[in-house]
Amino acid sequence: MSWQAVLIGLAIALFFYECTRLSPGGLLLPVYLAMSASEPGRLLMTLAAMLLTWAVLRLLSPHVLLYGRRRWALAVLVCCLWGAALSGFSPAGDAWALAGYALPGLGVRDMERQGVLKTLLSLAAVSALTWLALSLAGLL
Repeated sequence: MSWQAVLIGLAIALFFYECTRLSPGGLLLPVYLAMSASEPGRLLMTLAAMLLTWAVLRLLSPHVLLYGRRRWALAVLVCCLWGAALSGFSPAGDAWALAGYALPGLGVRDMERQGVLKTLLSLAAVSALTWLALSLAGLL
């Protein structure tokens, strides 16, 4: 992931948020998905890990005090575990794959705040716009 791609993706995500007040699952997740667009399996595993993590947090919330940093850390940890499980616990070999496990945990926070559908639609829109911008810029 080049720094130019990150800057373009961040700018698009911030602009989208300012215009709609909907967060696309964090600022870096749309960049990661746009850069992974040529790997549908990676996209599906990332989204599956995100949804499964959201479900786990919803199930645990009535029984465990989960607020603030504890909730955020648990979301990232659970998402990493789901990502590892979905990939068969194979060694990732690169930081790019690790990002695909951790970044969705950050997006779970937005799913809890604004709802699953709004977050997923925002994530899809910003990821598509980022992919288009990166394609036009020759960064893919």
